[in-house]
Amino acid sequence: MILPLALLGVTPKVAAQTPGGVASPVQAIARPFGLDIVAPVMLAGSDAKAASFQKDVLPSVTSFLNSKLSETKKVNDAAMLLEPSRLRLLTESDVRVYFVGEGAGFNNTLGFNTAGGGVTKGDAKLIFPNASS
Repeated sequence: MILPLALLGVTPKVAAQTPGGVASPVQAIARPFGLDIVAPVMLAGSDAKAASFQKDVLPSVTSFLNSKLSETKKVNDAAMLLEPSRLRLLTESDVRVYFVGEGAGFNNTLGFNTAGGGVTKGDAKLIFPNASS
């Protein structure tokens, strides 16, 4: 399923998908819907921006997620849901996506489509074909 970015849980291990970093030795071979992957998954903190994220941003994100989206609490996510058709960048931009973690026992996939149309139309691509902690 091609989804907007969703943070589903927290673990201290972070993998960043960033150009110029060090590729992770673990790269899922899964290609849901036969889609291409945008770039290889990189090791946590393997370039300056990823290291800065891990040091300066991740601790507060982890604290927020643990308080709001605990595995043991029922979550009313009505205020957190995103409408994929309304997610747009106003200017051409480099975008980074960090996998923080997940708590379910499922195979999770994260992707995007710049032309809309979900998986079947446009230019759907995978970011994380099998994101699991």
